[in-house]
Amino acid sequence: MPKGRGLYLHVPAAGGKTLGREDSARYRDAVLAEVELLRDLALSSETLLLSFAIGGDPLALRSDDLASAIERISRSFRFGPRAERTCEANAPRLDPARARDLRLAGVERLCLTGLGSFTGQGLRAARRALEAAGRAGFDDLAVDLPLSGPVGRPSGGADTDIRPVLDAASHVSLVEWEGAPPADELWIEAYRRAVKRLSRSGHERYEISQFARAGRRSRHLLLVYGGGDVIGLGAGAASTIGPIRRRNLADRDAYSGRVREGRSPIEEEERLDRGAIAREKVLLGIRRVSGVPADWIEAAREGGGRQGQEAVLRGLEHAGLLRRRGARFLLTDRGILVADAVAAELLEPGDP
Repeated sequence: MPKGRGLYLHVPAAGGKTLGREDSARYRDAVLAEVELLRDLALSSETLLLSFAIGGDPLALRSDDLASAIERISRSFRFGPRAERTCEANAPRLDPARARDLRLAGVERLCLTGLGSFTGQGLRAARRALEAAGRAGFDDLAVDLPLSGPVGRPSGGADTDIRPVLDAASHVSLVEWEGAPPADELWIEAYRRAVKRLSRSGHERYEISQFARAGRRSRHLLLVYGGGDVIGLGAGAASTIGPIRRRNLADRDAYSGRVREGRSPIEEEERLDRGAIAREKVLLGIRRVSGVPADWIEAAREGGGRQGQEAVLRGLEHAGLLRRRGARFLLTDRGILVADAVAAELLEPGDP
């Protein structure tokens, strides 16, 4: 059986605008040229894709160019029977025509970004975007919500402002509060309020910042946090393919010029050893509600010894930051608030 992977297409922002016809077509052609390069590497023909996510600023491309890119990519790669197709859209710029075009292009899940303000113009933009998405036929709607917004504010007007968004959303991603790092008192209180509010609206936490209704968890994010492979397309896109970590040129023009010449757009490439891969999996996996298997931790500690590992795990359990469930270890509610510190302690090499 082919190994399941995710596919990610990155569209760089264009100053909050849609590119002109020439520039939009040039970027589309560059992405499709990169698809051909990947075909030469046998990634297309041998890979079963479980998710296809389009991020950055997809609305920077004209509708026809984005649709033709999606159609060509869909023909070039092998998708699983229930593969998820997600596209981000900046809410203030999403009108009924763009929403309809995205749906007709085969996008199944729409992720609304730019929902930072819920007062005045920001609130009106959010409502217009929700209405446009609904009319276009999107019944799987994801939203990115900043903790500094109503989702993390005390009850009162915040509940009224956020309710239409939460009622419509099947998936919510919490965006960190700039200037209030995790474990900061301001962040902690906002996060706790957000978790309670999302729980009341039927959104279950499955990762520290990811919440979803039943059956609506993001397959793309599940792949990422589960240590799965993701093939990146486009300027600035990153790829995780087995032990290989790659990143494309970030500048749109430089990227386009490179691939149109038939050359690889990769700017950085690194091959991780087994220990580095294991540490990466623990760093991402510990954020999941399901936690990580004990053998992942053992591999990540680079042979630090089972006795030393048990001492670390017992210490974190005693501190109320970690708990066992069979052969897995999960963050507690307290542990979630200091997840980075817990992960650092788990990964600290011990004495054999």
